[in-house]
Amino acid sequence: MSLPAFMNRGSKPYLLLGLLCVQPVEFWDRLRIFIEGRYERIRPERGLHRPVRLETLTALLRQVVDWDLEGALQETAMRQIERHVRLLISSSNENRPFDPRHSADLSFACFCYAVCRTLLPNTVIETGVAYGVTTSFVLQALTQNQRGRLWSIDLPPLCPTADQSVGLFVPQELRTDWHLERGATRRHLPGMLSRLRTVDLFIHDSLHTRSNMMWEFERVWPHLRPGGVLIADDVQGQPAFEEFVARRNPQFSAIVIEENKDAAFGVALKGP
Repeated sequence: MSLPAFMNRGSKPYLLLGLLCVQPVEFWDRLRIFIEGRYERIRPERGLHRPVRLETLTALLRQVVDWDLEGALQETAMRQIERHVRLLISSSNENRPFDPRHSADLSFACFCYAVCRTLLPNTVIETGVAYGVTTSFVLQALTQNQRGRLWSIDLPPLCPTADQSVGLFVPQELRTDWHLERGATRRHLPGMLSRLRTVDLFIHDSLHTRSNMMWEFERVWPHLRPGGVLIADDVQGQPAFEEFVARRNPQFSAIVIEENKDAAFGVALKGP
C-alpha cells in the first residue's frame, strides 16, 4: 500500500510521525512549535515604531552608555570572520538541508560582535543557531576578549541531514568556548539559566512568535545582570519586543533596520 504524496519518506509529516516512537518528547515539542507558528503566522503584519539604522544606534549608545561600537566594527578580527561567513553564504551547495534565510543578517551579526567586544561578557546565551552566522561572530569576539563562553540552544529544521549542518559556518578553532544544546528553547533554557544563574548578553533568534519571544525575554530578564544586554532578531510583525520593553522599562531600547534583509532587530539594556 503506497503512502499519500504528503507522507513520502522525505516529507516533514513522515519525519515528524517517525519521532513519535523514538523521540516522543521532541515530537510534542515540534508539534507545539508547528501549531504555534501556524496560528501566529495568520496575524497581519504590523508597522515598526520609530526604527533606526545601525549607524544611528551606535551614535545613541555612545551618548547613553559611552560605548565605542564603531571601533569594534572596524577591527581586523571582525573583518576576518565577516569574510569567512560571506564566502560560505555565497558558495553554492545544493546539499545544504535548510534555507539560508534561516541565517541572521550580517549587520545583526556584526552588531552582536561589537556588543561582545564592548561588554566583555563572561556568559552569552543564544537561542537559534542555524548555520551559525551570529554564533561565529560572537565566538570571534570572545576569542578577542580572551574570556567568556557562548551557550547556544537550537532545534534544527526537520530534515534528514539538518543536525550535521547546525553551526556549519563556525570555524573549528573558535569552538573551544562554545556549548551547544540540541532541542527546543522551552525545554533547555530554564535549566541552563538555573546552572549559569547570571547572564551578561542574551541573543534571541529562535522561534519568532509572540508567545515564544515573550517567554524567552521574561525568562531571561531576571538573570540578566545590571548593565546586561538583550538582543532579539526579527522583531518585525510581532508586538513581543515592544510589549516587553513597555513592561520592563529598560535603561535603553531601540529597534534597528537590518541592511540586507527585510527585517529588524531589537536591543534592550538593563539598567544598573
